[in-house]
Amino acid sequence: MVTHHAVERRLRPPLRVLVTVAVRIAAAVAPLPFAVATGVLVAVGAQFTYHGRELRAYELFALLTVVFAVALLRAALSPSRGRLLVVGLSAAAGAMTHYFFGFTLAAGLAWLWLEPEARASRRRVTAAVGLAIAACLPWLTLFLAQYRHHRYSWIGPFDARETIETPLRIFSPLVATPFSGVAFLSW
Repeated sequence: MVTHHAVERRLRPPLRVLVTVAVRIAAAVAPLPFAVATGVLVAVGAQFTYHGRELRAYELFALLTVVFAVALLRAALSPSRGRLLVVGLSAAAGAMTHYFFGFTLAAGLAWLWLEPEARASRRRVTAAVGLAIAACLPWLTLFLAQYRHHRYSWIGPFDARETIETPLRIFSPLVATPFSGVAFLSW
């Protein structure tokens, strides 16, 4: 019989790896205090452990997000065919794993176009991501068919407040309240 504590013990090494890589990525693009805060938030994020235990797709989603971030950083600073290929492959794999990966792609491309050091490689890296998304387009018809047949109706309608509060709930269920989303946006 597998106990709750046995499952927790098995999840700790992947979470440690995710925390370590998240801190290293953050330290490459932000001051050290922000990188440390990133590691702390990932380490105490109850949702990572909960959903990682629930479905392996969430673990794959987290892994592909980290792989994409590392590949994007490396390709932006020193583009090569191999690095652009890794960006494209990780973008395509992530997009096919979970539709939320679109937020990862948007954030990565926003960083790419706002980072002065990435100026020389912006177009090539963006093209690699664009080709990856184009490779996923044949599956869009399947997604639309599932959507039209109400396969996602259990999710419920879009709610702006819920969307705003989701990052807070992921990192700390104690601070996610109706007012914290407003405070977070106004800060």
